[in-house]
Amino acid sequence: MKTRNAQAAQAGTLLFFPLIFLSTTFVPKDLIEAEWLKIAATINPTTYIMEGMRSVLTRSEIDWSVYWQGLIVAAVLSIAMVIFAALNARGALKK
Repeated sequence: MKTRNAQAAQAGTLLFFPLIFLSTTFVPKDLIEAEWLKIAATINPTTYIMEGMRSVLTRSEIDWSVYWQGLIVAAVLSIAMVIFAALNARGALKK
């Protein structure tokens, strides 16, 4: 809404792809060998969401601490995005 251009909004997905590749989406954190990638994965919020999903899907017993971390990060990011969208929509409607 802020750019008033659908192509500019779609270009925002380019920001999301590095987050996917710098997280534990494809490889568990224990198996990452590069130290810089471990640091990037630790900082990346996507890591905690993916680890929470992996703990539910791949293990016979759920690791509840990992699951709750992922759920909390997902909730915080969701709330932040809803607030950001509401503020931008209000600003766009005022114009």
